Amino acid sequence: MKWLIHALLALSICFPALSQPVGFRVVFINPGHPDKDATGRFWSNVNRFMQAAATDFGIDLISLYAQRNHLLMTSLVTQIDNLKPDYVILVNEKG
Repeated sequence: MKWLIHALLALSICFPALSQPVGFRVVFINPGHPDKDATGRFWSNVNRFMQAAATDFGIDLISLYAQRNHLLMTSLVTQIDNLKPDYVILVNEKG
């Protein structure tokens, strides 16, 4: 384990660009609610983990919430273009 820490430290010194922000925008259309809902905290937890990773890697993450409503999710998809994302992540729960 100690060797791994040393290797990562050496990489960050030799290749500082690896630790620099990535600089792109991701839109996540979350099918759930921003907080706990009747189906539990799964999607709010997914969003928290995604936000933590995005912060660590310098990614601009924008989360939109469909609030367990597939019709609202469809509406959110049509609004994505205005946000100018580089990537979009969505879950098709209704098939």
